[in-house]
Amino acid sequence: GIAAIIQASRLCHYLLVPMCTATLFAIFVSVVAAVFVDAFPSGPPAFACLNQQPFHSKGKMPVDAMNMYPGIAGKEQFSISVSKTNWSVGDTLTVTLAGVSSSTKFAGFIMKAVRASNGYTNTNLGPLLGSFACSTSAGMTVPPRHFSVYAPGGENNCVGHSTAGKDMYSSVTCSWTAPATNEGPIMFSATVVIEFEKYQTEIQSAIIPNSAGPASFSLGNDTLQSMPTMFGCGSTKTCALYPPSCDTRGGCRYGVLITPMPASNQLLFEIFGHTFDWLAVGLGDSDEMDKLEVFSCGYNSKRSKIRLDFGIVADKCVFPLYRSDITDMKTRIDLGTGDAASLPVQPNRISCQFVRPVDATFSYYKYNMSSKSSSLISVTRKMSGEGKFVILGQGMNLANTPNIGKHTHLPLRSPVRLTPMGNKATVYFSGIEAKVQTHGTLMTTFWLFLCGLSIVVARHSRPVLTQKLVKKQLWFLIHVCAMVIGYVIALAGFIYILVKQGEWETDSQVHGIFGVIGMSLGLINIIAGIFRPHPGTKHRSIFNRLHRWNGLLAMAFATVAIWLGATFESLRPEFRFWAVIVLAIYTGMQIIAMILFECLRIRAVRNKKLEGAISRRFELTDKSTESVAATNSEPEPKIKGKQLEHVSEGWLVAYACVFLALAAAFWAGLWMH
Repeated sequence: GIAAIIQASRLCHYLLVPMCTATLFAIFVSVVAAVFVDAFPSGPPAFACLNQQPFHSKGKMPVDAMNMYPGIAGKEQFSISVSKTNWSVGDTLTVTLAGVSSSTKFAGFIMKAVRASNGYTNTNLGPLLGSFACSTSAGMTVPPRHFSVYAPGGENNCVGHSTAGKDMYSSVTCSWTAPATNEGPIMFSATVVIEFEKYQTEIQSAIIPNSAGPASFSLGNDTLQSMPTMFGCGSTKTCALYPPSCDTRGGCRYGVLITPMPASNQLLFEIFGHTFDWLAVGLGDSDEMDKLEVFSCGYNSKRSKIRLDFGIVADKCVFPLYRSDITDMKTRIDLGTGDAASLPVQPNRISCQFVRPVDATFSYYKYNMSSKSSSLISVTRKMSGEGKFVILGQGMNLANTPNIGKHTHLPLRSPVRLTPMGNKATVYFSGIEAKVQTHGTLMTTFWLFLCGLSIVVARHSRPVLTQKLVKKQLWFLIHVCAMVIGYVIALAGFIYILVKQGEWETDSQVHGIFGVIGMSLGLINIIAGIFRPHPGTKHRSIFNRLHRWNGLLAMAFATVAIWLGATFESLRPEFRFWAVIVLAIYTGMQIIAMILFECLRIRAVRNKKLEGAISRRFELTDKSTESVAATNSEPEPKIKGKQLEHVSEGWLVAYACVFLALAAAFWAGLWMH
């Protein structure tokens, strides 16, 4: 599957394959509604035939981009007509791509012949067939470009435009020479660029059977008769499951099961998951979204056909593939009770299977922008030996397009390489990226635990923790060490995620803004503490108030940032549920603790003032006479809460234990989901 909202350009008239973009494969990453690509001055490169997707040159796609594909009733703009209703080996058929009316024109196109794969929408499951020779209607000064792609079938087995001027097509007529073997029923498939905001994909001819009957081969696109079973996981199968609370007896919502087939040196992959439109598995040498071999299955956008796609992610570019070495492809979709726009939602359950060689070698075309040419890259991916990391993604199709769209949750990642030819283990997917887990752990170490502890110790423990160490009272050392060390830990988490992401994430910018404000206020407090006025000076009381309230404000902003980060929609619902419970308890307990300690402080001050007033008014003698000093108009001495033992060591220990436990609970959820 390929991530993108696809767009076309009337100005450039190009049909392009997915180029290097800021986005990765849509199955595995957050996909934005724009793609950056480079245009080709001489028509689409060879590998555009496989996925037949148009791209706009070097820019974001307009928000009003519309795929005028045949699935939208009343929007049919183009059609493919064929001169014969059946075909034979070596036949010549006349194929015409044209608008539904004589006034309908288009700026670019790409067309091919493929096996009609039993109702499956994917046209990459078999080789490109036959060869084309085309002419155009009046208005085209240069004939269209013919080229071949990496697939069996010979030269000129795919055709596309070659002009970069302002010429517009009204129709394209091609002579198609049939292959020398019976390929069974075939159909012609095309994509056209209409104008800047409009294009049409999935333009398909009627299915044309072979006059000799069905082909001798089997595409393997049968319906999976039953859901994959987890029986044998850890013994005859290598399994990756989710959530961690499930086991082979049940409760698993997602899984990848790999069974070795030693006799044929192949592996049977079984995939299942709860999702709306598509499910995909990637095999790679790390858990990052690059250098992945991918396989996806699910609905097409009309929810009327099953789709099966292959591809590779290399150098952060997506390349579709024709894979003749993948066989026995089967899919099953059990419909849920709702869709993404309604609640409660019970997504579909999609199950797929395919057979892959243990060690596979395949090729793809890579376009070189400097030389303006495509080169064939050969890749070998081995599941033998050390095995591969497995990544499982899911999501929905882009509305009213045949394209795979944004994933609904972050991809699941296996914590270790799976070695189906060796140790057959059962492991559990992680639903959160390691970089996010590390970032979250470092940030919450400070903001959920050390920051609050530092504030409480400085505000409420001065009369209690008076022991001296390195000439400083213990309360002061705890306050400074917890604040400075904790801030350094949080700063490490802040820098770490920026480096790992490589860019500012627009999907999480509100979380980031609150986090930046919290970190900035925390840094201001630390710097101000270094240059604080000396005790007893006239500015010290002002500093104390500003220092205290700035610290509380920083903590508040950071807490909001944590709430926002822990409740991203892309995170797994299991973690979000856990995080909300932990953070709700934390927030409530923190507010209660702060109010309680302040109440104890106020009560201590009131009691001290009352004791002072009584002792000054009466001398404690046997006659309890009124004190002479009390009759004088002397001002009462100022009582400061920080001088009173209103919070005992037991209260401080209890506070530290409670909030350390809450932080640990958050960390556990972060790393276990």
